[in-house]
Amino acid sequence: MKVLYDNQVFDGQRIGGISRYFSILASELPKQGVDVAMGLLATRNVYMHDTCPLRWLGFMRKHNEAYSKFLMRHTQYDVYHPTYYFTHMQRHKHPQVPMVVTVHDLIQERFRAPGAEDAALEQIRQEKARIVAAADRLIAISENTKRDMIDVWGVDEKKIDVIYHGLMWSENLLATPAALPFTGGYLLFVGDRKAEYKNFKEFIVAASQVVKKYGLNIVCTGHPFSPAEMEFLKQYGVDNLTHSFFVDEGTLLWLYRNAACFVFPSCYEGFGIPILEAFKASCPTILANASCFPEIGGDAVEYYEPGHPDSLVSKLTLLLDDSEHCDALRKAGQERLSQFGIEKMATATKECYKRAVGK
Repeated sequence: MKVLYDNQVFDGQRIGGISRYFSILASELPKQGVDVAMGLLATRNVYMHDTCPLRWLGFMRKHNEAYSKFLMRHTQYDVYHPTYYFTHMQRHKHPQVPMVVTVHDLIQERFRAPGAEDAALEQIRQEKARIVAAADRLIAISENTKRDMIDVWGVDEKKIDVIYHGLMWSENLLATPAALPFTGGYLLFVGDRKAEYKNFKEFIVAASQVVKKYGLNIVCTGHPFSPAEMEFLKQYGVDNLTHSFFVDEGTLLWLYRNAACFVFPSCYEGFGIPILEAFKASCPTILANASCFPEIGGDAVEYYEPGHPDSLVSKLTLLLDDSEHCDALRKAGQERLSQFGIEKMATATKECYKRAVGK
């Protein structure tokens, strides 16, 4: 069996979850007897440097797209699996070849901002709806995403395979100590802070009620704080206790390992890879009781009720006061992690391809 991946996401992302997902499939599926053809001549994507080492130049996007179209028109393959939702590539595939589409989340569909629509986001929504309708089989990365696909697009559930992600870190990843500008413990927040559904402000409202009592700081990953964020932190008296860093995977592993706890207050995710990262690092974790989190976190985390900061304060206090409970969560997280393997993801994806071609 041979699957064809196009250039779309690799031209659009230097780093990111979707390109990481496809790069892992491209490396794991050949181990299971699935040949992978990739429509890339050169890329700046960090996950593909070993397999596509040619230097990225500004004009390479159109050459990558032309190469993808050439492969789609003139080579033999059994399944076409587009790496993103834009449908202009679809018409170049062999008509008899089935198309498998992975839906990573329905954030754009679930969190539309009335009166503040962005034309690019609206285009993505329309493209997603079209490509989902045209797909022969669909992959949802959680049961929650599957339910959303059925609710929003009316997809026939028989067309959907739920295939969980595995931890996308290398088995050989080593922890790299971070040079923190403070001593002592900290609460950890990972990821985007701008989107309202990520609930960063709710996290700060709750964290501000415990960090001074326990002598803690707050560590965030990502961009430096904006002036508006600094004003918000100052409002809650934690501007001098809250720090933000760009980190690589080794440093992120170290931050998880050494955190008093990791808080993921987002009220919507397609899957929630940081949960697996925290499990890998044996970091006690608090999640919002929302979205796909209960199916991923199971009984290896604590849950709080989003929209109720006092609920998060209660869970933070529980973990900060009870080291034995934290140890139990660490053990449960390690056991839970075993259910989400890269090999399992590749095997299930291969089976999805077989169903798509009728084997």
